[in-house]
Amino acid sequence: MARQGTRRRTLKFAGIPAHHLDENKPANLPRTGSEGTRWMVENKDTFFAKTAFVANLEHVAQTAMQPLGPDLIAGNTTGPLPWSAFGSDRFRKIVLDDLSEFGVSVFAIPEKHPGGELGPVHTLAPSMQLIDRILYHTSLDTDEYVPATGLERAARAYAKIIDDVNKVDLKDLKAAPSAN
Repeated sequence: MARQGTRRRTLKFAGIPAHHLDENKPANLPRTGSEGTRWMVENKDTFFAKTAFVANLEHVAQTAMQPLGPDLIAGNTTGPLPWSAFGSDRFRKIVLDDLSEFGVSVFAIPEKHPGGELGPVHTLAPSMQLIDRILYHTSLDTDEYVPATGLERAARAYAKIIDDVNKVDLKDLKAAPSAN
């Protein structure tokens, strides 16, 4: 029987209630995230004190699509996804290397400010996400257009990122303080 290694860190998973509550606010009101995200921000000193990284696991695969006249035609492969990784150069390299290793197709340039639940907390700890911004929350956001191969690639990449980050000291994952 093979013996599994031990993690030096605890994995925590958070399901965020009222996920899209903030999106329904009028444009003139500040967006502060859902209740769960606001709680994380309000309790950041304790909640993120020993956090190695935060990953948003939402809409992590999509079928490649192309417009053809008035139609949108599905391809036979996964499409590239917007992505972001905030933290040290070493952390960002782990994220990109592991996404690449498992064939997760991403845009050439990362998002400067992530959307979704990661937005309000992305600077409070090293963080990353993949997120489909083409099909999500449309009538095409169905099982048919979320390929199992893409979900598998993303899951394997996230697992490898967790394992690789586990080998790195917290101080080497966090971004250097800005000079502002």
